[in-house]
Amino acid sequence: PEGIPPDGIPKEVIVFTALPLTVVYYILATCGIVFAAVCLIFNIIYRKRKIVRLTSPNLNYLIIVGAVLLYMSVFFWVSPAKEEMEATVLCNVRVEHFHS
Repeated sequence: PEGIPPDGIPKEVIVFTALPLTVVYYILATCGIVFAAVCLIFNIIYRKRKIVRLTSPNLNYLIIVGAVLLYMSVFFWVSPAKEEMEATVLCNVRVEHFHS
């Protein structure tokens, strides 16, 4: 009842992500960061062109920075912690703790 075991000590559940899935996440996040860098370079080079000016280059920069931060969060989310200090840092950086 109420999610508390009969002995009164809550169970600690550690969730691990499989290594092949972690590698896929890293590859996809890296591809996303590279694509965002290409978009940033394109935006800088062609900033004076009419089509880029119409899309608001400053807003594009903001969107690109947000996308890079989102892709970087994948590295914090799926990276396994081997030491207690590392686990503490990763748990404080991960997104789920900001929603508590």
